[in-house]
Amino acid sequence: MGSRHDNVKIAVERLTARLVIQFPPVGEKSSSQGRPGLEYLFQGNQGKRDSIIVVAQLSPEFTAALVDRWQELEAEVVKALLPQDDVVTMSSVEIAELTKKNHKNVMADIRTMLEALGIQSAEFSADYTDSRNRPMPCFHLPRDLTETLIESVRQNRRSSPLYVRKGYCITGIYATKELVYAYPL
Repeated sequence: MGSRHDNVKIAVERLTARLVIQFPPVGEKSSSQGRPGLEYLFQGNQGKRDSIIVVAQLSPEFTAALVDRWQELEAEVVKALLPQDDVVTMSSVEIAELTKKNHKNVMADIRTMLEALGIQSAEFSADYTDSRNRPMPCFHLPRDLTETLIESVRQNRRSSPLYVRKGYCITGIYATKELVYAYPL
């Protein structure tokens, strides 16, 4: 890494003071000149985590490589989660969870919207398994219909404010087919 020992020591002390890492145990070591010295001993999973944080603090190149790898892993996860036909959809169950609405109410909103648009609801119908292992109906909406649902509920003002506030988060998932970190508005 090329950092001086005193810089490493300062980084460890600063990170432990901020409670970012746990203070590692100290062990004795002999230098190449035969003089005794002390070194930090990072051990176990916590030690591995903490040592990565210390190195990331001291080396922008390491941090960049770490971020690059993280993005590769996220892309792999997203790719594995995408439907095989590459059409990105959002289920009514996901919409209900994000908006903290009852799933049956979200289903009713979707049916109303599809009827108003003259679209057959069977085209987007599916089943999911609930917590009691029962098959239950749901919808899988493409991005345009998910956004239409959010907008129609927003205009009708019959929804909870969560539909509106979480709307960006719901549509943000479709932005680039990658994980999007969105915060409620």
